[in-house]
Amino acid sequence: MVEAGTATAMAGLLPELPASWQGLWERTLLERYSPGTLTSDRPARVFWLQTALWHADIRIPLERPDFSGTGSLEECDDQQLAFIAGQEAFCGVTRVEGVICTWNRLFDLKPDTALDVARMEFKSDELIHETGIAESYLEHWSLVAGSRDSGPVEFRVARGTLWLRAGKWAVAVTPRGPAPAGIDIYTAVEDLPRDELFWRASLGVTLCENTGGEWIARLSTHPWLEGNILSAPQNAWDPAPGPLRASEVACA
Repeated sequence: MVEAGTATAMAGLLPELPASWQGLWERTLLERYSPGTLTSDRPARVFWLQTALWHADIRIPLERPDFSGTGSLEECDDQQLAFIAGQEAFCGVTRVEGVICTWNRLFDLKPDTALDVARMEFKSDELIHETGIAESYLEHWSLVAGSRDSGPVEFRVARGTLWLRAGKWAVAVTPRGPAPAGIDIYTAVEDLPRDELFWRASLGVTLCENTGGEWIARLSTHPWLEGNILSAPQNAWDPAPGPLRASEVACA
């Protein structure tokens, strides 16, 4: 696990990405040409938020278990924990060299051994084609409305949570705590005991939308947060928001 302060210092050594890369992007197409593990083929809502250095990616399957009545990780049964831990979501620093983009995943819900690197082709200001290098696939990314013209694109760390903002959109990333002794992060989730499942599922990644000065959770690896309003910040991005926890949100 990489400490946020150390990661921020590391990121300071990398060149910033051009403004054309920055914003919230939604995946609109996935074509796979050979087996791979970098991304699942199951239907999902997929978003990538890119700031000048930091990225956050969230991929929520369209089909998921019933989380009705569940309000925290502690209330999840083993099946629900396994689902959460088996989702795809990650955050880290991005490096672009020519047409080659590398996503260095510092916080990863479902770690993978494959290098996340691709060739990127801008078809327009609002459409990118991504062609895999370590694995053979094609993805299309479309710019989401309101991610450039409704506020700044920036990165912050506030009270243990990483916040990436693009206009009226933001992604909150709450890292896991220290890993249990002896844990193997590449063990399949179906083979994990409950305590390790709980730790794996504890990385939270939530896509939020700002409406009238309040940040509403639109999509989250922790489903009980969706549709809730973050109690802070009250005035958009200032003051800086704190961790997105169930105890700090109120129903919309």
